[in-house]
Formats: sequence, C-alpha cells, structure tokens
Amino acid sequence: MTVQHEHTFTGVVVHKRDHVYVSAISDEFKTEDDHALVFRWFGRQWAHRSLAFAVGSLCQMDTPERLVLCMGINGEINLFTNPGAAGAATEQVDVSEEGPSELVHLKCIRLIGQHVYVAGMGRHVYKRVGANNWQAIDQGVFAPRGQRDRAIGFNAIDGTTESGIYAVGYQGEIWFYDGKTWAQQDSPTNVALTCARCLPDGNVYVGGMAGILLRGRAGQWESIVHDTTDEDFWGMAVFDGRVYLANYHGVFVLQGDVLTPVELGLRRDSVKLSTAYLDANDGVLWSVGQKDLAYTEDGVRWVEVPRPN
Repeated sequence: MTVQHEHTFTGVVVHKRDHVYVSAISDEFKTEDDHALVFRWFGRQWAHRSLAFAVGSLCQMDTPERLVLCMGINGEINLFTNPGAAGAATEQVDVSEEGPSELVHLKCIRLIGQHVYVAGMGRHVYKRVGANNWQAIDQGVFAPRGQRDRAIGFNAIDGTTESGIYAVGYQGEIWFYDGKTWAQQDSPTNVALTCARCLPDGNVYVGGMAGILLRGRAGQWESIVHDTTDEDFWGMAVFDGRVYLANYHGVFVLQGDVLTPVELGLRRDSVKLSTAYLDANDGVLWSVGQKDLAYTEDGVRWVEVPRPN
C-alpha cells in the first residue's frame, strides 16, 4: 500500500542489519497525536503500518520471542509479533488512574537484560514481565499528581544489567536502580537530559539540551566539556565501541573527551541530509532525520536510504 502524503520521521530501531523500523507522523495531521506510521525496511523495500496512537519510541528483542515494540505515548504498546509478517498485537501498560495518559506521557522504551522497560513523565517506570503484563517498578521515584510542581519525568532509560539501570530526564535528574530501589544521583547539570547509553565497561554517557554531555556511573558523574555544538541532542547509539550522538544539525562521535562532527558526505540539492535519531545493531548504524535516512557499516562510508513513497 502506498502512502499518499508526506511524513516526518520520529524514531528508529535496527532489528537486524537489513531489517529496520522507522516511526513517523503524517505531515497532514502533524498537530494531532492520535496517529503514527511505522515503516519497515526489509529486503531493501519499504512496507508500513498505520497506528491509531502517537509513537514515542521503539525497541526490539529476540528472546523469548522476536518482537519489535512501538511505544505509544499514552501507554499503548504495539508489538510486531512476527517481524516480516502481518501479525501484530497491542498491549496497555497501565490503565489505572495514575497510569500513562494524555497528560502523563511515556517517553522511552528500552531492552535491558531480558526485559523491556518503559519510562516517562512523573518518573513512571514499568517492566514487561510477560505478555500484556507490565509491572510498575517506580516505587520511591514516581511523583504522584499532587507532588508535581514542575516538569518531572524521564526521557531515557538504559542499563547493561537489570541490577544497574539508569534513568535521566528533566532538571538534569539522574536516577540509579539496583533492581530493588532507586537512588537519585548528584548531577552536574540542571539542564534537561534527553538520551543515555550504558557501555559494557560500566561507563554511562548522557546527552541533553544545549549540547550537554555527561559521563559517569553510580555515585560519580562529570561533564565532558566541548565547544563542538550547543544544539540539543536527540539521538545516541553505541557503534563499534564508540558513542555517537545526533541533533538536528549533524551526527557526532565521541573519542575520549573529544566530540567530533561526522561527515556523512551525503546531500540533496546541495543541502546536508537531516539528522536527529540514531540506532545501531548487527554491525550497522542508522541515522534518521526528520526527512532523511542513512546508514553506515564502518563509520566512514554512509549510504542514503530512499524514503518511503
């Protein structure tokens, strides 16, 4: 089925090297938050599915079953239960009065260990413990309705193990979860944090507004000072052992304490391709901007992906 209108890309997850999902919204209905398009790049061709809710983030998992999960900002989760086929299912994270809603959005979804986690405004955090079974694990960190006198919430969550999870968000907040309890970290910034990735060596990298970049682990955090960009970071991925970040003005790679712009070498009508979101898996790194898509297999040569039509 051909999409008959223009669209703006909003996220990406690399399921396999040549099996990638990209979320989008229709430009015709961009002021409405009751829809999304999920494009599937498979066999060098595009297919798509329309959803009746806005998708805020995506993730993938291989066990115990192969799934690609599209997180609705109001708490719906669309599962591609057999990627490559037509099958899909929808779950609801929490239908209670305090659950995710039009006013208290979910912001991020991430596979950590063997389970998928979602987090969002109010510092909501849920763990998927089984099919259509999401368990709240935000006791001690969640801010109920009457306790929110400012913007409170998580924009990103990640961890290398399920006993070492980090969630970051507004006011520069960083929280650590050891599998049982949450502990707030002494953050070196009060700027909103938007993305985070945990590396196998134990270091955690966090990006945020105004080009803020942090590195640390539980109880120890520092700012990585740079003058490379002061634009807001929206994407972060680990590829070939290095941390990549993206904003609306480009892709960057962190080597030690040095943040360097990445030259994609791709242009359309003499204009650089748009950038914003990143994901890496199975030996490939994808960059997705509001209107453009590209990938690299070696971090040097980038290939533009034709946009769905």
